[in-house]
Amino acid sequence: MILISIHPRFAEAILQGQKTVEFRRRWTKREASHLVIYATSPIKQIVAVAIIEEVIEDRPTNLWKLSQAQGGGVTRSELVNYFAGLKTGFGIRLGSVSSPRKPIDPFDRFEEFRAPQSFRFLTTDEAKRLRRMVR
Repeated sequence: MILISIHPRFAEAILQGQKTVEFRRRWTKREASHLVIYATSPIKQIVAVAIIEEVIEDRPTNLWKLSQAQGGGVTRSELVNYFAGLKTGFGIRLGSVSSPRKPIDPFDRFEEFRAPQSFRFLTTDEAKRLRRMVR
């Protein structure tokens, strides 16, 4: 499971099924099955867990096409600005999304929690606890 920080507007769009592709400037080569979504300030909560269907590394112009076809939830200018200076970026296609009954405060639930700048893998213990909370 990989934890990512997302602005509340995009987290809400994922929860509503309007955004099915998450974009990242960089991504891991390690396999991951689930994306844990932490909504940044002012929410500061884990709001969802999504299945990772596919990770696509491509040029920003092709990621824009993916966004249009699959529901990227961003404008063209937002995507271009986000990937400025990069030859390639990543589009993470999301499958089913689950959310806890109420958002999870990770500062209370996980020892020494820090929201990631980009992403981080959850520890085995964190993943086990999170699975119990999201069911």
